[in-house]
Amino acid sequence: MIWETTITALLTLAIYTILVGDNPLYKFAEHLLIGLSIGYSLVITVKSILIPQAITPLTEGNFAAVIPIVLGSVMFLRIHPKL
Repeated sequence: MIWETTITALLTLAIYTILVGDNPLYKFAEHLLIGLSIGYSLVITVKSILIPQAITPLTEGNFAAVIPIVLGSVMFLRIHPKL
């Protein structure tokens, strides 16, 4: 338990180093925070939305769930200009 508190305190101090100017320590802490936030959000989304509302109905034989999955996938195709 002590190492979690130590890491948290060091990262908090690393964020506060922006007060003395832009430096590599701040950049590291910033990128770490953004990466952890995106990863956590992705896992929560998959576990609480994608699996219960899309994958589980397909395994139970409810093939009407394919329509929202396909329509949602088509929305992501708009990001790539060639598709």
